[in-house]
Amino acid sequence: MNLLSQIRNGEQQRHGVDKVAVIGNLVAALRETERALQASIRTEEEKTALHDRNDPCYSMLAHSMRARADNLRMTIATLEATGAVA
Repeated sequence: MNLLSQIRNGEQQRHGVDKVAVIGNLVAALRETERALQASIRTEEEKTALHDRNDPCYSMLAHSMRARADNLRMTIATLEATGAVA
């Protein structure tokens, strides 16, 4: 392997490590956001005294936060499935 190939290979490996770190940090931030949403959902349900999502009076805010939390969980699962997260 010539010197130029070795340099390119090293750059690619370093870039791969950087990418794993960035994705790992992103997943951690998404998990924190999801935990915050879950806490907000619980607060909203306690405030409205409604916990049944099928109740027609269930909070629209709680519904929308729950949908966002579900989307975050799917995004996290997708990122973890790529194998890029250590």
